[in-house]
Amino acid sequence: MLLHLSILPSTPSSSPTILRASSVYACQLIAQRAKELGSEREGMEWLKEWNEVGLDGYLWSLAKEGERRGSVERVQERGTVYY
Repeated sequence: MLLHLSILPSTPSSSPTILRASSVYACQLIAQRAKELGSEREGMEWLKEWNEVGLDGYLWSLAKEGERRGSVERVQERGTVYY
């Protein structure tokens, strides 16, 4: 979507940036929907506490565990401190 809207350039070097931006946006949408469900459904009030940062950290830790087991491939970009 970010490429389609010309927000991010389409170059091979931008692929990790696009992947990260997409994951941040997806976490935002998931957290937003979780809050809606927490308000709409009885017994799911705990979902109202979800936020993008917590979800991103949780998914990051799952990926790290999968990387240790060899079941998840790591996305790497040389020359950055973010990976």
